[in-house]
Amino acid sequence: MSCMTSSAELQRLMPELCRHEGVWEGTYRYLLPDLSVADSHGSRLICRTRDLEGRFPYDQTNISLWEDGRELVMDFPATYADGGIMFDDAVIKGRFSEVEGDPSRLTIFGTWVWTDASMVPFPTTDLIMYEMIQSSACGQHRARTWHWVDSGKIVLRTLIEEHKVTADWKAWEAENAQTAPVS
Repeated sequence: MSCMTSSAELQRLMPELCRHEGVWEGTYRYLLPDLSVADSHGSRLICRTRDLEGRFPYDQTNISLWEDGRELVMDFPATYADGGIMFDDAVIKGRFSEVEGDPSRLTIFGTWVWTDASMVPFPTTDLIMYEMIQSSACGQHRARTWHWVDSGKIVLRTLIEEHKVTADWKAWEAENAQTAPVS
């Protein structure tokens, strides 16, 4: 069930998620089950709380940047319902919520599936993604982990380390209009 939650209401309902608002840069490392590195690339994420199209109180642009010049840009608008944000688009479908049992209140947990099969670099049977986002108390650093689980077996892990470039994504997008996609 999705509803018309405003970005102001989202800030009250999911304060930790809203602390992520801004521009983040970091590195993604993809580890095979034997812990060897399958891929690594830089990243830039633009996390926004705003009322996009009157339906999405949160949206995020992910930019993956490889050393060989490849770039992948993906936009993820999210609705709010039942205590979490919901993504349901051409790339992913899933739900993220703040972890109530975390006394630090700095953890977000999500589960999702790829709706775009081209995003999965190997054959799968029943793939589901589990993601944990752990923020620093100062809000300037975060670590994210993805567990790629296919038919109950971990087939890949993604380790992501990020730092916040700025909380002011609007000013950053205005200054970087040539390099930053604006959703």
